[in-house]
Amino acid sequence: MPLLRAFYSRVTLSWGFTVRHKGVSAAQPALILPSPTTIVGAFAYPLLRLLNVDMSFPERTDYEEFKLITPVLKHLLESTKIASASLQASGSKSTGLAVHQELGKLVTAPYRGGGSWNEAKKTKLFTEEFHRKGVTQAIAVQAVGATYGPGATLELLWIFDAEKLAKSLGVKIEGLDEAAKKAVHGVVRIGSKEGLVAVLNDDTVYEKKVDQIEAGVIKTRFYVEKGCVDPLEKHAVSEITMWNLTGKTALFYVPAYLGSSNVLIPLPEGYSPHFILLEPCKAYKLSNNVVGVGR
Repeated sequence: MPLLRAFYSRVTLSWGFTVRHKGVSAAQPALILPSPTTIVGAFAYPLLRLLNVDMSFPERTDYEEFKLITPVLKHLLESTKIASASLQASGSKSTGLAVHQELGKLVTAPYRGGGSWNEAKKTKLFTEEFHRKGVTQAIAVQAVGATYGPGATLELLWIFDAEKLAKSLGVKIEGLDEAAKKAVHGVVRIGSKEGLVAVLNDDTVYEKKVDQIEAGVIKTRFYVEKGCVDPLEKHAVSEITMWNLTGKTALFYVPAYLGSSNVLIPLPEGYSPHFILLEPCKAYKLSNNVVGVGR
């Protein structure tokens, strides 16, 4: 069994976060929960800074379905066993999440080329043709999405192979552990730079004892890729689509109520649905009884 380590943190959202679907351009819908790779990035950012790891972008790197901008990201993903999130109710407060897309206009003229743009440049100012062709070519309409949930509480979980990560980063296990104890409290954002969060330190841990579960019935409130588990309480589980740790688009079971395609409501506090664990996936349990599932 590999030497496993776990980051677990509860955070409060300032206003929400922005994690957009990969491979989109004009229309940029947002994910209703942070993707697995976003969770890795949220924890890895403070960890790499404390370890003084070079995070520059020397070359593009291929990893599974991803086109990465730095080899460091490949090391992180190759070491990861689980990266997941959970929307949590806190007492009587049950702030949910909602995805909203706002229309905006972008000045695209500096990046335009080709026949349609050449035709648009020939139009006379303030004519009907100018408004119909010129303006629409120079200033494009774009729908940009974001996920809103002011004051909502998220649980974040990242479990990884410590030996593999330490070796790939060129650090010792002891140094990794020492930096990680501080880094778990250093999560500052989810997704883009504006997605600021506040860490709830009393419920945040860097766990060096992670138990592996091979089979049976487990309880978890973290999202799980479909095919890893079979839900026993389907009324408490929703399905969403996002990319997994290899970059492939996949369905995920989310222990929460999906009010519509763009509204997510947390389950009651302390409630975790039961799932049957399916091969070849494994469940991992922390000392605080937090359970996550991964391949």
